[in-house]
Amino acid sequence: MMMAMNITTEKWQEMIREKIYSKYDLGSVSLLAVGGDGGNWVGSSFDLVGVKRMERVLDPFHINDVLRAAYGQEIDVSDTLKTLYQDGFNAISQELQTLKDKGSASKRKAKNRCFDYLKNHQDEILPLSARGLPYQNLSSLGCMESNVGKTIAIRMKTRGCSWTLSGAEAMVAILSHIKELSAHTLRYEEIRAKDRKNHHNSRRNKSVASEYSGQHASFPILNSGKASAPFYDLFRNIIHSELLPLN
Repeated sequence: MMMAMNITTEKWQEMIREKIYSKYDLGSVSLLAVGGDGGNWVGSSFDLVGVKRMERVLDPFHINDVLRAAYGQEIDVSDTLKTLYQDGFNAISQELQTLKDKGSASKRKAKNRCFDYLKNHQDEILPLSARGLPYQNLSSLGCMESNVGKTIAIRMKTRGCSWTLSGAEAMVAILSHIKELSAHTLRYEEIRAKDRKNHHNSRRNKSVASEYSGQHASFPILNSGKASAPFYDLFRNIIHSELLPLN
């Protein structure tokens, strides 16, 4: 994982080169596969690495996302994706071309954007195993884009929030200790037995206890001060064990 802010392209390329060289013997690497959303900066980030051969790969997350958003109501997306990955863009271009000028103005715009996106990056769509490369045992590190969507896009686009530079630096500091945090942040404890007679027996608390009885944990959402936040009441009732009925 790497992150940088307010640096030049050359400095970013140098950072990537040094990071990769610290972990891998690039002299023995014959192929470097660079996945991404098709942005030019993604491929250029590795210009200083010096690997013998580089292949650009359009991330399946972006292909799936743009195709479903634009054509999802008019085509069988699963079958179209299967054909696309097996035979390339030309195998589905006619079908998309026929449909892209139909529908509302917003739909036509989305379809044309999708069509142009796939057409402009068609050389990056086929999986490495389908490109006739002289290599065996090709594998992938997987996709992280859905996580990016949840942690960044939803926050900035849906909620209209953003991070300051100091906040971003703090986030990087937290991520550098992600393993320790994952192991110790949510600490579950057994709820102490209490006298049933002293318990507040409400219908809502009965329904909560039936699914979550026996354990409780600390949730940052309760420190936000926003009682209207989703699941606020649910988490509050789980954490305050005196509100829960006994089994």
